[in-house]
Amino acid sequence: MFVRTNCFVVCFCILLIGGMERAYAQDSTRTLRRLTLTAYKSAWAGNRLFPSVSLNREEIRQVSSTNAADLVRLFPGIIVKDYGGIGGLKTISVRSLGGQQSSVLYDGIALSDMQGGQVDLGKISSAGLQNVSLSHGQPSDMLYPARAFASAATLIIQSLSGQEQDDRPFYLSASIRGGSFGFINPSFMVGHRISRAVSQRFSAEYQQTDGRYPFVSYDLSGKTVRRQNSDAKNTRFEYDASIRLADSNLIRVKAYQYYSDRGLPGSVIFFNPASRQRMTDRDFFVQATWKNSRAQKVQTLISGKYSHGYKRYTDPDFLNSRGMLENRFREQEWYGSAAATWQPASFMTWSLATDIYHTKLRRSGEFIGDSSNPTRNSWLTNLGLLLRFRKVSLQSGLLATQVSDRISRVNTAEAIHRITPTVALQYQPSDSLPLRFRFFYKEIFRVPTFNDLYYTFVGNVNLRPEYVRQFNVGFSLEGKPGSVLKEYAISVDAYFNRVRDKIMAVPRQNLFQWSMMNIGKADIRGADLSLMMRWKLIQKLTMATRLAYSYQSAKDVTDPQNPSYKNQLPYSPEHTGSLSAIFQYGPMSLSAQSVFSSLRYRPGDPIPENRLQAWSTLDIRLGWTKVTAAERKHEIFIELNNALNRQYEIIRFYPMPRIQYRVGYSFNIHS
Repeated sequence: MFVRTNCFVVCFCILLIGGMERAYAQDSTRTLRRLTLTAYKSAWAGNRLFPSVSLNREEIRQVSSTNAADLVRLFPGIIVKDYGGIGGLKTISVRSLGGQQSSVLYDGIALSDMQGGQVDLGKISSAGLQNVSLSHGQPSDMLYPARAFASAATLIIQSLSGQEQDDRPFYLSASIRGGSFGFINPSFMVGHRISRAVSQRFSAEYQQTDGRYPFVSYDLSGKTVRRQNSDAKNTRFEYDASIRLADSNLIRVKAYQYYSDRGLPGSVIFFNPASRQRMTDRDFFVQATWKNSRAQKVQTLISGKYSHGYKRYTDPDFLNSRGMLENRFREQEWYGSAAATWQPASFMTWSLATDIYHTKLRRSGEFIGDSSNPTRNSWLTNLGLLLRFRKVSLQSGLLATQVSDRISRVNTAEAIHRITPTVALQYQPSDSLPLRFRFFYKEIFRVPTFNDLYYTFVGNVNLRPEYVRQFNVGFSLEGKPGSVLKEYAISVDAYFNRVRDKIMAVPRQNLFQWSMMNIGKADIRGADLSLMMRWKLIQKLTMATRLAYSYQSAKDVTDPQNPSYKNQLPYSPEHTGSLSAIFQYGPMSLSAQSVFSSLRYRPGDPIPENRLQAWSTLDIRLGWTKVTAAERKHEIFIELNNALNRQYEIIRFYPMPRIQYRVGYSFNIHS
């Protein structure tokens, strides 16, 4: 029934767009021919008031990756938490604030998970992405839904299918990859311009792996064993349409379907790698945006979304009368947003955005208790002001948050009403030198999730929101100095985060059962360094290099009498970073990316038994591309991940894959 309903919605969207196209065609002679200009955006945007770094389409294509989590590892300040397994859960923590303090926007609208609060980036394929960017604090652009300003950091993901198609009537892209541990990954995308006003795209992808990668046993025997229950099968479908009613009106519609069946590889406790827990995911959403810039000084953005998520968790080894544990979760959300910017003068811009969303979660299975059906109503309103002068820019904002829950037969968490401020300042001393100094201060909080508040063995309705105060000071410098070094950009930021009532979630017996810890207060001090350079070494040889480094001192400062006082927070390494290089020589390309992390501790006392060793990986990609006269592009490539064959773990007792390879072929056709 679920699949049939989703198919009906997608078909309805297609028929609706076709009807709009026919209605619009009757008056199409009044529209001037549109000119489309395309260019790659720089990895750093030096004129942004908030620290920001991004990867464009060409860089994404050159990085050895299968999902968005593989890409954001190259950003400073991000820790990717990978719980083992090729198809395992992948979440991010930005500046040691935890995954719940970061929002993820996919084609302009936030992805949500009220149940656990963390977006699994393993569900977002890197194959069809146009741009991935991270903004600390909030996006510098003001025309966004209010939800984009309601987090300590925002990850913005733009898909290829979310881009408006150029004037060519047909586009086809397809690829297939295969490699170690039964990995196979075919994908394709087809685009069709129906008229000058209407275009549409459809993309699909399939991934599967048996996940039986080898690792050295944790006991003293030193023998090699295989990871168990790490198989995964994922299928993704996306449909996008773009309707330009006039040069000032653009409507975009997107429908998304994701299906996954995977094993949950448990922690290797007592040197036992066995695990039989399973997880099935079915995610669907349909969203639409309407952007209007008809008035010379006013822009508006109207957004709406309906999403439905289904999870089924089973544990056939659970000791109960039934002989197994089975739980089902259904999450639905209805979301609406209206945003506008107004520029009364050349140096001044006002913005106002308001979001309303209604979320409900339905749970069935064992150990439900009386808290199976929570419902949440949320209302966000953000008022912003931007002042730009010749050397100084100032941006400020006030975010009003109202959240109320409803649940039957048990205590309900107290309603939340908060107003939090943001202020950012940028100063450029000289017009001739692109050196910019910046500062921002932001107060923000995260509301406890449904799991935090209500669920048996985990929930606590008395939890308070996790409150953060962010201070950031830094500078950026960009330039295009000469014929060899074509472009460079450097960004340095120092920051201090004060966290009150910090809530931490860590896995318990397996990936789906969590324990909540509130450690009270935390002080997080750190610094981020980003360096990008593009070179033209000889006539046909170009090189692009990236360096990202982060230092983070994340301390528990709750109680001086507690043994954990001023200890580093669990799973927060002091030093992380990455180094990447991309070489292009005619049709040949070679890229290498190295990611590293210093030692860190799992929850508990900082003793050797809880210590996780430092680790580093090296990924290599070699490709050969041929472009024919008929605008057909072919590429053959080979990827080698963890090329040095090092065994490491990001979460204790969840060993990561060692060396693995992938080979593939892709082609693009335009007509």
